[in-house]
Amino acid sequence: RMGLLPPVPAQLVDKEYIIEYESPITRALKMSQLTGITRTVEVLTPFAEVAPEMFDKFDFDKMAEYTAEQMEMPVQLLRTDKDVKKLRDARAAKQAQMEELAAADSMANTAAAGGKAMESMAKVKQMS
Repeated sequence: RMGLLPPVPAQLVDKEYIIEYESPITRALKMSQLTGITRTVEVLTPFAEVAPEMFDKFDFDKMAEYTAEQMEMPVQLLRTDKDVKKLRDARAAKQAQMEELAAADSMANTAAAGGKAMESMAKVKQMS
């Protein structure tokens, strides 16, 4: 060490860590890859209107993590997988509830229309 570096901080002693050196070429390569991701999604999005299942080929969670990492977004700003699952479960439950309410409303409207039809039929029968 020749005394040129300060002592290793206590929290790093006996820990594994990776030091990454970035050159301008490495940063340009990362940006090129991100441009590729962005362009791929942009080009395919119109086709998804016809075949939405085509996006099943992509793991958008991994894409988001990779993009955040390459853009050097602080990790603490990303939700944990556990938090994402909770959020998605809550969203799915709310969607299911909305669908149930819509189905119940539809059934109520159908019943009301059926009731009115029966009333009309009874009136016609009374007139004859």
